[in-house]
Amino acid sequence: MVCITTVGRLGMLVDAMKACAVATPPAATLIELIVVDNDIAGTARSTVEKFAANNPLPVTYAIEPRRGLAEARNRGIQLGLERGARWLAFIDDDSQPHPDWLDRLVSALRSESAKLVGGSNIFEAPKAPMTAWQKFVCQGLVDGSYRRYRRQRDRVARDKVTIVTGNWCADLHWIKDKALRFDQRYSATGGEDTAFDRSMRATGAKVLFVPDSIVVETVPVARISLRYQFKRLMMSSITKYNHYRRARGPAFALARALPQGILALLAGPPLFIVSAILAIVSPRPGALFLVRTSRLVGKSIGALGGAIGLKSELYNANHGYADEADQAANRRNAW
Repeated sequence: MVCITTVGRLGMLVDAMKACAVATPPAATLIELIVVDNDIAGTARSTVEKFAANNPLPVTYAIEPRRGLAEARNRGIQLGLERGARWLAFIDDDSQPHPDWLDRLVSALRSESAKLVGGSNIFEAPKAPMTAWQKFVCQGLVDGSYRRYRRQRDRVARDKVTIVTGNWCADLHWIKDKALRFDQRYSATGGEDTAFDRSMRATGAKVLFVPDSIVVETVPVARISLRYQFKRLMMSSITKYNHYRRARGPAFALARALPQGILALLAGPPLFIVSAILAIVSPRPGALFLVRTSRLVGKSIGALGGAIGLKSELYNANHGYADEADQAANRRNAW
C-alpha cells in the first residue's frame, strides 16, 4: 500500500498518483493507494475521485482534519492497518517515483529481513516560471541532490542512512506489534521521520537504505532561494538538537553544537565570498557551492540554537503549498 499525504497541490498530486498507477508491482503483491488530505475542506476529494474513476488502481481517500505532518502520516498508518496491508510506503505529493522504486523497497524488506527501508530523493526544477536568479539557485539544488545520491549509492554502511518519508516503506506488522507512530511533537517542525527512524531502530528493527530506489521531487518555486535553504537547514538542525537536549541533556547538546557554530561564524563569510567568485567564473559549480554553503551555515547555526533551547518553526508557514506559481500550475493541471 502506498500513501500520499497532500495539502492543496492538486496538479502535483495527480502526477504522483499517475506514477503510482504505472509502478512495477512487487512479486505476489497488489498495489493500493491511500491519499490523506490534510485539509479539513477536502480540496483534493474531487481530484482523487476522478482519478480513481479513470484508473484501475484501488484508491482510498481520507481527510485528516488535524493539521500536521505526523497526524497525516499516522492516519496513513491507521488506514493501512485497517485495509490489512503488510507493507506501507510513503511518498510526497510533489514526487515522481521511478517505476521500479516500490519493487526495490519491498524486495529489500523481504530479502534482508528489514522492517524499514528507504531510497534516494533527487530534485528536479519546477515547470512554473522562474527568474534568472531562481534558475541559478535551482541548478545548485538539483546538482546537490545528484551529488548526495552518488555519495549515498557508494556508501558501504547502508544501515546508517536515516530513512525519510519522501521515499519510505515499512513492515506494518512490526509497526502494529511495537505500537509505533510518528511523533506529533514534530508536526510543525519537521523531523518526524528521523524520529520514527530512531524509534524503529530502538525496537531492534533492521533499517536499510536502498539507493537505487529513486524518487524525483519537484522543488516548489517558494523554496528556490538561498534564504529558504539557509532557514530550512537551520530549522531542521534546531529540531535535531532539541532531540539531543531531551535525550542526552543540554550539556551534551551544547558540547556537540559549539564546534559547528564557531566554524559557521568563522568560515561562513569567506565561504560566501569564494562561492560568489566561483559563480562568476563557472556558474554551475558556483551554484552548487553557494547552495551548499547556505545550507551548511544554516545547519551549524541551527545546531547552536537547538542546543540552547530554540524551537523550529519550519512548517508553520506551510512553505511550498501557498506559492502563487505552484497554485497557478495546480489550476492548469487539475482535473
